[in-house]
Amino acid sequence: MSLEVIKTQMRQFLASKEPEVLAVRGDWGVGKTFTWDQTLNEAQALKQSGEDPNAIGLNYYAYVSLFGISSLQDLRTEIAFNKLNTIDLKHAEGVKKFQQASGKFLPKIVTQALKYAGISAGTLVDTMFASMSNSMIRNTIVCIDDFERCDIPEKETLGFINDLKCKRGCKVVLLLNDKVTNDFKSYREKVIDYDLEFKINPNETEKLLRKDAEDDELISLVFDNCRKLKVTNLRIIIKTLNLLSQARNHHNLENYSIDVQLQFIKTLTLANYCFYGHDPDAPTIEFLTDIETRHSTRISRLMSEKNRTTEVSEEESLKEKKYKRWERFLESYDYSTTDKFDEEIINSVISGYIDKEDFSSIAKITEELFNEQLASQDIQDAIDSFYTSLMDEAQEETFSKHLKNCIIENIENARPKDINNAYVILKRLNRKSLTSEFIDLYIKIYKNSPKHFSFEGYPRGYDWDIDLYPIMKRAYEDAIKIKPPKDTFNDLLRKKDPIPSELDIKSLEHLTHIQIEELIRSKSNNEFRHTVKLLLLLNSHDTRLNHIYDSTIKVLHIIASESEQKRMLVEHYGVMIGDPPSQ
Repeated sequence: MSLEVIKTQMRQFLASKEPEVLAVRGDWGVGKTFTWDQTLNEAQALKQSGEDPNAIGLNYYAYVSLFGISSLQDLRTEIAFNKLNTIDLKHAEGVKKFQQASGKFLPKIVTQALKYAGISAGTLVDTMFASMSNSMIRNTIVCIDDFERCDIPEKETLGFINDLKCKRGCKVVLLLNDKVTNDFKSYREKVIDYDLEFKINPNETEKLLRKDAEDDELISLVFDNCRKLKVTNLRIIIKTLNLLSQARNHHNLENYSIDVQLQFIKTLTLANYCFYGHDPDAPTIEFLTDIETRHSTRISRLMSEKNRTTEVSEEESLKEKKYKRWERFLESYDYSTTDKFDEEIINSVISGYIDKEDFSSIAKITEELFNEQLASQDIQDAIDSFYTSLMDEAQEETFSKHLKNCIIENIENARPKDINNAYVILKRLNRKSLTSEFIDLYIKIYKNSPKHFSFEGYPRGYDWDIDLYPIMKRAYEDAIKIKPPKDTFNDLLRKKDPIPSELDIKSLEHLTHIQIEELIRSKSNNEFRHTVKLLLLLNSHDTRLNHIYDSTIKVLHIIASESEQKRMLVEHYGVMIGDPPSQ
């Protein structure tokens, strides 16, 4: 049923004075309440302006959500208390009548209450309003929302709705998700006069929410992605639009390239759908960032059941099928790997806000990667041609030389990914000798640029080929200009909280036995204790520094052998001195 047909039925229901019940059924979040409120407000505006005085047939309106309501009396009280005048939907008629009644009768009630012990004024007021509520609910349009979330038995609630219609002259609109109800289907024939299924397409969902943003390209992109995912849940779309607004207004999203903006919106829409949606074909949000599981799922999809070498349990088989279904879903959305920027967007959806510092730094790295990718398109095209052609040996030879020359010609635009992919291809084709020239040239050109020797900013799982890794590791260390180990140690010693960074660890790996002895012997009385303590604790931060602990113990044994005072000093630090260890 189209949105306009649904709204027409709602308008006719509002204009009629006949007591009747309209049920609007649909999944959670598809816009039932939103559309009802919109239609009601439009009718109220027509009535208030005089353009159509009969747009709303009755004079009073009350809205109540059954979420958390546990008794029919609470429901009656909520309806009476929420009663509004339909001329402007602002004047709370229920509150007004309660105030009038309480002003007239409360003094007498309180006087009587004093005669009876154990009765609180609050209980008396509740009792008084409960008895008043029955008489107040007449000739009113009552909207009852969240029928399926109610603690009252559905049969009792439907009986109450029927009573409102038959005995109190009310019109009732019932908003519900009938897929999770128990008694609705059994009794709707008796209670419901008009039964509408609220099921609209993504284009109509967009029409509900667009308002005055028809020309906003980024909002249009959100709805384009929603159409691909078949998202019709208004709450999910609104959450997506809210985070987009936050990114634009507080994090300057539109100052980044269009590629960064497209990635942000694509991942944001997907992450919200996975986090808040109920689609069994859509993956959990955790699956998006589980690189290992996603990789193994792709491998498994390429293998037939006949090629399976190990038996799997029924539980594992079901899990595999689920993961494959999720991976197909992501492929249909054209979502492949999850990089650092995607992870930041996904974390923003989970936390509900965008971290300004993290977003800014990762978005800048992502933009640089996009720029590099554009600049290295010739290399990418050459690599892509390898995976789209069947080649004989002569063609392999021609291709290998072309790839080598292409990288050399475009070396100033080459990325780590390009170098690694080309190396892997030539290595597998037994033409590894062709790689040395472009690798040496790449290292020479970028010798002062550490980012060209690491995969920071790339999706997790990216790394250098095992044979190429030592070469690029050395180039990276040369590029970051690791400080001499003694300088690094002295810098740590001056810190209040001397926790070594990765660069510190790479430097301290080269701290020798002789340098450790020089550090200990060169310190003043005040620095000696801190120096020894730090040397003995460094290995607790990383096992690559175990040699520092071992050398420090040996140095302390040597110092202890020089005099009794030095021996006592060393033992004071918990180092038990026996015979000095062998050198």
